[in-house]
Amino acid sequence: MEITLREAVVNLRASYKRYYKGDRVRIEDFQKMLVTYKDKIIKVTGSGVPRPEPWEIPSGQMIPVGPDQDVISLTIPADAKAFWFKHCTPQGRLMAVRAARVDAQRRLAERIKGVHITSETTVRDFVAESDQIETVTNASLLGARERGIRYHADELIVEVRMAVKLRTVYATLKSWAERHYKGDRVRITQLEKLTLKSKDTIIRETGMGVPPARMLKRNIPAAVAAVAAVSRGAPPWIGRRIRAVGNGVLDPEAASAAQARLMAQRAAELDARRKLAEQINGLMITSNTSVVNFVALNDQIETAMMTFQQGAMVVPGSEKMLEDGTAQVTVEIDLRPLWDMVIYYQRNLTIVVR
Repeated sequence: MEITLREAVVNLRASYKRYYKGDRVRIEDFQKMLVTYKDKIIKVTGSGVPRPEPWEIPSGQMIPVGPDQDVISLTIPADAKAFWFKHCTPQGRLMAVRAARVDAQRRLAERIKGVHITSETTVRDFVAESDQIETVTNASLLGARERGIRYHADELIVEVRMAVKLRTVYATLKSWAERHYKGDRVRITQLEKLTLKSKDTIIRETGMGVPPARMLKRNIPAAVAAVAAVSRGAPPWIGRRIRAVGNGVLDPEAASAAQARLMAQRAAELDARRKLAEQINGLMITSNTSVVNFVALNDQIETAMMTFQQGAMVVPGSEKMLEDGTAQVTVEIDLRPLWDMVIYYQRNLTIVVR
């Protein structure tokens, strides 16, 4: 493609008169370009390849989403079409895609902003009576884009991949701070530095979704078997990454085997996150043992833990369904951000870490 330098100057002058409100650039500067630049015609050459159609994507791979498309508009690939048409209504398919998209956005928010984790475990007479894990995250995610979709050919599961640039996240925070924040604790310059430092770093996450039970066709099986430079004074662990393996079980009362599998994997992920937090923060343990005539009548142990976790992510490919029907997921976290947080509190709150 090409454009004459004179045409470019005319367009720049028109845009200047219509939109520009500053004073750093003068309209005369554009006219000087005709004298300064030797090339009177600006030429550029672009390259591209055809986007593969869904039926050309090998089975099991993510179908890429183009800039002018979304995951809803893409056709189901041939290897999954028959299964989905047989067992799911069109509305159910759209809702499964929506659920996967929201799940991917949730995972992006959890990875960027962090998750508040609260867990409580009760063990009585060496038998775990209850184990409850709760997570909360609250974020406003702007700039996330769909990057791909995959329909499972043998299960009613949809995967949607979302991506967001860190530069976009920081720029949004900076814009909100300038517009709404009136205090003096937020330093706009820090957000500007983070925006420049992040460059074009892209964070990607894949979410999963299943259609609602009421939108499944009658011929779907009632139950299907589960698918088998360290800073000075920093501690030595600053460059480490630690992992934890979590477990979850299938819910026998789930609407479908696919939903039970995803819920079990999510439970396993939360269990792994809790184990990571226990390794980092420790546990508050309360025990109560009664002994009468040298006989232990009861032995009760309770553990409690509350923490904020940021930067933890599921290890790609670690999701497994074991032969006994339990799900297994591995989660890892980089310890460097944890040390950065310690340094921040030391400098700003005068906390001494011993």
